[in-house]
Amino acid sequence: MAKKRRSAADKKRIRKRKIRLFAFVVFLLVLLVGWGYMNARVVHVKYADVRISNLSPFLEGSKILFLSDFNISSQDDAMKSAKLVKGFLQMEPDIIIFGGDYTAHKASDIFRLQSEEGKDEIARRLREARKTFFTELQPVTKQVNIYAVAGEKDSEIPGLYEDCMLGGVKLIENAVEYVPIKNSFITLVGYGDILTGGSANFKFKGPSTNDPVIAVSHNPDAYPLITSVMDFEGNAIADLALSGHAMGPQIRLFGLDVFKGYTGQYNTGVYSEAGAHLIVSSGVGTEWIPIRYGSRAEAHMITLFRK
Repeated sequence: MAKKRRSAADKKRIRKRKIRLFAFVVFLLVLLVGWGYMNARVVHVKYADVRISNLSPFLEGSKILFLSDFNISSQDDAMKSAKLVKGFLQMEPDIIIFGGDYTAHKASDIFRLQSEEGKDEIARRLREARKTFFTELQPVTKQVNIYAVAGEKDSEIPGLYEDCMLGGVKLIENAVEYVPIKNSFITLVGYGDILTGGSANFKFKGPSTNDPVIAVSHNPDAYPLITSVMDFEGNAIADLALSGHAMGPQIRLFGLDVFKGYTGQYNTGVYSEAGAHLIVSSGVGTEWIPIRYGSRAEAHMITLFRK
């Protein structure tokens, strides 16, 4: 039986359908990439009210801005990140806390990381970007004190302490800082990153006063270490712990964690153990590719109240 030949009109109709299908697929891909890019670039503010026993009346209503995982990879990223922090000044935080990981690689670094020369070149680029970021924060630190801890990526690029100093940011690593706020104080405990900063050897004994205690560790896996420091009643001395590192994870599709660097138990969210609350941020930046699916870039505005 002879095969029926398609007419010129039929062929034209089929071509149009293929073109429309191709255009539709391209449209969906553009929409998907745009959605992921917006999730990464638009930073959402999460608000948290933390109630603390015996909080000084002077500290009632004090606001703490927490930002983590900037993951800056270029000068452009550095300027955008600094602009983001400056924009938060309109929310009038009493202090700002950074949760570590100020630089990160981007996708185009993959092949250059295979050589020592490429690694050195990338390290220089990231160091300059980090310097720019902190230098641009000088107008912020003239109005609000900024305190910072280090993440595991920060150990790859030396000079974090000096870079923080460029913008007047106080780096706290396995140390305690008594932070003045409104005629009172908050005890801020900064842990070195649990992977690289030797925080397991840091023994915080607790403050000598009744000041509220806020512990900051880039990696939330330090939470059990933080809550192990208890008072005589068996409650954690820390009232609040702040961490980043988990990144959301950055890409989650159909309930599956596709792009997940953190494999611990404290993913992005809020936890409570031994009377101490833990807030884990998904961060304001991205790693390798500037998109997010299933998680959004976020900052936390935390307000203290009396219990």
